[in-house]
Amino acid sequence: MLQIQTSNCFSEGTLRSTTKIGRYAIGNHIHQNTEIVFVKEGEIDVTIDGRKERARTNDVIIIAPFSVHSFHTEKYVNAWISVFSNNFISDFIGVDGSYFYGERAVFTPTEELRNYFCGRLFDTAEDIIAPAEAQVRKIKAMLYPIFEEYTASVPQTRTPPKSNALSAALTYMQKHYKENLSLTDVARSLGYNPTYLSHTLGELGGINFRTLLNSFRVEEAKQMLLSKKHKMIDIAMECGFSCERSFYRAFMAITGVTPGEYVESRPDAEFITVGGDKTVYNMGVRLPIDDLNGH
Repeated sequence: MLQIQTSNCFSEGTLRSTTKIGRYAIGNHIHQNTEIVFVKEGEIDVTIDGRKERARTNDVIIIAPFSVHSFHTEKYVNAWISVFSNNFISDFIGVDGSYFYGERAVFTPTEELRNYFCGRLFDTAEDIIAPAEAQVRKIKAMLYPIFEEYTASVPQTRTPPKSNALSAALTYMQKHYKENLSLTDVARSLGYNPTYLSHTLGELGGINFRTLLNSFRVEEAKQMLLSKKHKMIDIAMECGFSCERSFYRAFMAITGVTPGEYVESRPDAEFITVGGDKTVYNMGVRLPIDDLNGH
């Protein structure tokens, strides 16, 4: 099951950050922005594109855009987490649009760099902000040394072709989901074989094209539903569905509830959950129910 973390798919020049204290767990998810995690204390297991690593106290985790990843802790952890639009580290993005992609995501900064880095951590209380130009320079001054040391100390490879295909498809679909798209349309627009793209979506994302497309549409529909200013048929048409019936069917399949039930519950989750299992969210963190009960 893949979760599309819509709250971490935001426009250029914006970022969000927070500190997580306690147990932290979130299943496979993906977003278009870069993520960095600094483990102040404890341990975090991270799995990226199927590769599992462990980050310990003073380690940093670098998550490239569109990497399928998950986090899990067995015990207490104190970690600073920030997700930011890719233009904050534009010098580390290839001219062909490829991203940095290390042989591992976890690395231990030198003590000198760590002291410099820790003294400049910013906290936006999980709100997405667009900082002023002076603040942007300060943020870049913090991020660039970390990424410079990461790319210099961890062997870098080109982004795997299948990851490129997945990221390209997600980016394209996010811009065009209101259109009458087919897998063939997307594949040909991006220069891929439709069979190859379909296989990539299944292998890396655990999802088929139609469900992925509808997940973007449903996310738009959720925002329109909560405004209570639109009729169901208007929402269906505006979001790219062919009719009200197909909208209801897709909404139920992806959220597990009807549009009306969604409005009544007024959920505040930050994910589109693709796969249909029952998930409980707390403060944007996917947790087992026992954790929410204090166990």
